[in-house]
Amino acid sequence: MKWRDLAELVGVAAIVASLIFVGLQLKQSQEIALADQYQARAEAAQTMFLAIQESGISMASLGKPLSEKTPAEVTASINVSYWSWTQYDNHYFQYSAGFLDDESWEGISRRIQRQYDLCDLRSVWETMKQYIRPSFVSYVESLEDKCQ
Repeated sequence: MKWRDLAELVGVAAIVASLIFVGLQLKQSQEIALADQYQARAEAAQTMFLAIQESGISMASLGKPLSEKTPAEVTASINVSYWSWTQYDNHYFQYSAGFLDDESWEGISRRIQRQYDLCDLRSVWETMKQYIRPSFVSYVESLEDKCQ
């Protein structure tokens, strides 16, 4: 009887140990997935910045009001705005799905607000919102609207 009880105890301990091991593997897999997502976001931003740089347009010029920009800068600003809304929709989905941590989301949410505050580019948002997920549209339109 003692050997049987000991064998059962060892068996239960082995099951618990294997479950702990599987849990650690899942945690590591999630951390790798988060790192991959962060790297993909960084690469997308780098690609966009390089494209603007190659066009000869300064990133600093994109912060000026449209009325103060050259035609090329206006085009670049509009294109960056379209790109930004697409990226932010993706970031919102990743955050909602748990693939983006709170610290990263905090910075992204500030950039979303800044983009939404660009009143002379609001027409881009009005065009884009029909093509992106309704949950993100609801989030953006719940933000303070400085353009009204």
